[in-house]
Formats: sequence, structure tokens, C-alpha cells
Amino acid sequence: MTFKIALVGRPNVGKSTLFNRLTKTSSALTHNQPGVTRDRKEKTIEFNKIPYTIIDTPGLEEVSIDTLQNRMQQQTIYALETADLILFLFDARAGITAFDRYFVQWIRRFNKPIFFLANKSEGINNFSILFHKDLLKLGIDKINAISAEHGDGIHDLYQLIKLASQEYNLDFVEKPKEKPIFITVIGRPNVGKSSIINQLIDETRLVTGPEAGITRDSIAIQWTFKNKLFQLTDTAGLRKKSRVLDKLEHLSNKQTFESLRYTDIALLVIAFPDLLEKQDLIIAQHIEKEGRGLIIIINKWDLVDNPQSALEKFKRKLQTSLPQNKGVRFITVSALTGKNIDKIMDEVLTTYQLWNQHISTAKLNKWIHHATANHPPPLLKGKPIKFRYLTQIKNRPPTFKVFVNYPNQISETYTRYLKNSLRDTFNLPGIPIRIEYHKTDNPYK
Repeated sequence: MTFKIALVGRPNVGKSTLFNRLTKTSSALTHNQPGVTRDRKEKTIEFNKIPYTIIDTPGLEEVSIDTLQNRMQQQTIYALETADLILFLFDARAGITAFDRYFVQWIRRFNKPIFFLANKSEGINNFSILFHKDLLKLGIDKINAISAEHGDGIHDLYQLIKLASQEYNLDFVEKPKEKPIFITVIGRPNVGKSSIINQLIDETRLVTGPEAGITRDSIAIQWTFKNKLFQLTDTAGLRKKSRVLDKLEHLSNKQTFESLRYTDIALLVIAFPDLLEKQDLIIAQHIEKEGRGLIIIINKWDLVDNPQSALEKFKRKLQTSLPQNKGVRFITVSALTGKNIDKIMDEVLTTYQLWNQHISTAKLNKWIHHATANHPPPLLKGKPIKFRYLTQIKNRPPTFKVFVNYPNQISETYTRYLKNSLRDTFNLPGIPIRIEYHKTDNPYK
């Protein structure tokens, strides 16, 4: 188990900056615009051989029922309920506001240890004196001045956290570190990515709603399925580049593509009736370029009047639109009703196994002989292109080294033929394949 620390406070007091500072990452988006954080974000770190889970939360503010802000605040409430320690942040430049006073009293009902932090305190050395009366009225006898941006006071904060975890007397048992299978859920805005994850893990973990573009941060969630550890990452919706105008959306998109670089399997979510739009194809091509396993999730299938006809139409479009992902797996689901959500993880496991597959050299050379005999490459100025030898040099994705007499003269069309033949022969539907051509060492062959 880990010692959980929730970072709370009004919008724009520096919670995400402190999250990044404590976790030594830049995984939480930061911006001077209030309300950037909408989901709670968690990261486990180790300090003095004790694991701590740092939880970034949406900003506390007055909310109305049935609003996005209310749904965001539910994430904060969950973090407070599960936390072992609360770090409440004030903005030292703004001082203690009426909202601060209200929320200090509000969080006390959770009956958890609280450290009060005056963030953005660089250049302000007497915060406790300046706001002595306010602190006294709130029953705060000690407040720690920090600068999450510049690192001031962070060493002292680590020591306070260390003391708090020791006093709490939790039994920390370090479990063997199992490497999770990484899954990134990606797609255009408002196709239901967060709703699908909530259905998968059977928990309202992510803020959802009818508003487009709710998710801004890439949110990683660890979860166990069939005794295997997975890390699901929800990502911000990707719009066309021409429509991305503000800096915050640009940062969100950058974070989404960064998640793809480190994932194993990408779930590309599309939604009826807009199936395989141009933006979907651009995202799919990026996934293939990164060499990630791909599964297409067709959401909102509950809206389809004639499923069989719609499915046939989709298959035809898929075949012509994504030839580089021949045989890619897809599932029709409804995040609203939960239909077919239970099929996703079995497909993930199957795709992951294929993506990891290693094929013996003997089988590969037998295949290349038949593939080139059945469909020889075009002659090069009257001379035949001869494939001599083939071996798999790595997996994740499957990558093959081919020795050939003219390695720089193989066309993209013929390479696509070889890749599709590999997929058909060795049952690698939709799996990205890499082929590297090398000149034959023996000049007489």
C-alpha cells in the first residue's frame, strides 16, 4: 500500500505545479488559466524507501448541481476520502480569500491530517505575519511557505511528509514491481473515451459529460484484469491541427502524442455516425508510425438502426482507408449501456500477444521463398531483385531484417505486399510490421 497525499485548493493556486515538482515530472498540465485540471491525477513516487501516491485535484470552487464543475468536485471529494494526508494550498500573492476560508472549514470534515502551504511565496517572507488574524480565525497555527515553481521550501515539505507518514504508522509492504501493459485510449473529442474507461474499470474515475473537450490532461489509471496489471491512459480529444488555436489545447495534444510513444496498445475510439473521418485516419497512421498495437473501438453503436448494414459499410471503408493496418481488430460498443465493453480487454490481450510474437528464422525463410516466387518484385533494369535471407531482429513491433541484392530499390508497394503477406501467413492482423533491407554480404550471390 502507499501513503496517499491529496493536493487541494482553489483554482490556479499551483496544485499541478506542486504535483510536477513532487513527482519530478511534467505530466500534469500547468497554465495560468484557472480550471485546467478536471480529473484527479495520481503518480506514485518513492521517498526514503516509502511509496507515496501524490494526487492532483481540480480546483475547489462554488458549484451548482448538474454542471461540469460539480462533476469535477466529485473527483476532489473522492481524493479527500481516500487520502492519508491533505496539502491545502493558498496563493501567497492573493492572500487568504473568502473561498479559502470556506474550503478550509469544508475539508476539515474529512477528519484527515492537513498541512497548509502558502505557494507562490518567492519574495514574500512574512506570510504568517501578514495574515496572522486570518490564520488565527481559521485555527491554523502553522503555515509553510513554498514556491512549487522554483522549488523553495520543497525540501522542508518532504521532511514534513516523512514525519506525517511515520506518525500515521501505516504498514507499508513493498510488493514486487510488476511492469504493466500500457494502453492509451485516443480519438477525436466527445467520442466517449472517458466513458469507456469508466465502464471498463466499473468506477466513475473520469469526469464525463455532453461538453466536448472535457479531458485535458492525460490521466493514467492502474487496473488489474485476469491477474495482469494494466495502465490505462485517457487522453485529450485530438482535433484537426488547423482548429487548435490556444496554447492549452496545443499542450494537451502534445501530451497525448507523448503517451503514444510509451504505450503498448492504442485503443482508437470513433463514434457513430462519424466513422473513420479524416482525423481518425490521421490518428491511426500516427499509431502505426509509432509501431503500437491498434484496436478500433466503435462507440455509440446503440444509435445504429441497421447494425448489419452499418457494419458492412464500415468494413469496406476500413479496407480502403487503412491498407497499412490490414486486418486491424475492431469492436462495436456502447459506453452508455455497457454493451460489448467486456470484450475490449480480451482483444487487448490477444493483440498484445501478437505484437510480442517472435517467428523462427526457418519459418520466415520458407515464407519469403514462396512469397517472392508467387509475386516476384519488378526487374531492375532487366536484372532480378533477389531476396537471400530473412530474420526477425525484435518484436514490439515485429521487425524483420532482409538481405537482398538491391536493398535501396524495393518499392513501397512491394514492401506493403510483403507486410500483408506476413500478416496473412503468421496471423498478425492489424499488427504494425517493420522491414529493414540490407545488402547481401557475399558479392557473388
